[in-house]
Amino acid sequence: MKVYVSLNWECDHNFKYMLDAWNYGSRLQFICEEHADAPAALIKKSIERKIHSCLVVLVLVGRKSNDLHPRFRDIGYKNWQAYEIIKAREMGKKIIPVALEERFLLPPELDSHARSKIPFGHDEILGAINRKTASLGIGRF
Repeated sequence: MKVYVSLNWECDHNFKYMLDAWNYGSRLQFICEEHADAPAALIKKSIERKIHSCLVVLVLVGRKSNDLHPRFRDIGYKNWQAYEIIKAREMGKKIIPVALEERFLLPPELDSHARSKIPFGHDEILGAINRKTASLGIGRF
């Protein structure tokens, strides 16, 4: 099963690598968009295609999750994570906020879809994925 990971690539990409290492050989595949200097329209299409292919979206809440991105006008939202959250909500994806540190505030785009966050830990993340997908009959991870 594919899981989209929404994160600030510049600051938090090591957490994506950790997710991959934890789940090497499992049935989970963590994917994300490494926001390059490509035109915003191309990045948006890639994000939408990737989110569409996933059942769950992990939002890694880091120190820059609520910061204004230098290209916010091109993005149409304050940053790429805000865009990813909005698209995930529009597509009806199951969203799991994951706090990289407890002090980091949830992005307001999560609104009522995800009022609480879990800590960044292997068991916590797998447990949250299992709870979110339990009704789909795809088994536990």
